[in-house]
Amino acid sequence: MSVERPNPPERSDYLKAYDALPEPFERGSISALDKPVLRILDELKDSILQGEYAAIIGEDASGRLPTLMLGHVILDVYKAQKNQPPLLRFFAGSRKLSKNSYKDQILKHNALESQIGKLKQSIEKSGSKGSKILVITDTILTGRSLDPLMAAIRENGLKVDIVTIGLADEEALQGSRNLESRWGAKIVLGEIGTPEIYAFGRSLSGLK
Repeated sequence: MSVERPNPPERSDYLKAYDALPEPFERGSISALDKPVLRILDELKDSILQGEYAAIIGEDASGRLPTLMLGHVILDVYKAQKNQPPLLRFFAGSRKLSKNSYKDQILKHNALESQIGKLKQSIEKSGSKGSKILVITDTILTGRSLDPLMAAIRENGLKVDIVTIGLADEEALQGSRNLESRWGAKIVLGEIGTPEIYAFGRSLSGLK
């Protein structure tokens, strides 16, 4: 399903797994993530229930919190269905990579390609039912910070879905359709705009 304006999901037994989130997810300051995360879980329902995801990759810092929240629910569902749990990895975003030297960009690309190659080997050895990767980030504006990762995933021949808690604005919503084509991936959106939790500063962007 292509990116479109999200609608509030209906509460279901599947989504009730979200209610069982343990500490440190019970803090009131992260309640702003409830609606977008639940929308995402609703959108991914069929893929999760079918055990399609062999690995989850979260953007470190800003994407760490939503990755852990979504990952907890996915793991709970997989365990209930006796599926091999997805591997969990984090990567450093590349928002400033375009300002680096060409040599640094090549080094970053090669390092990511190697890391994804090792992840692919781990997936193959794990006996996972699924073969797809789920990439999770907090907000997409231009998509540049994800370009190196998406290139590395593509070059390793892996399929991928992308989750973003927010899209920066209406312009980014239109641009996300181009990103789906560029990356060859489905983008699942939680909400339009930057989640309120990130407005308080980057200290709340992830778990220390």
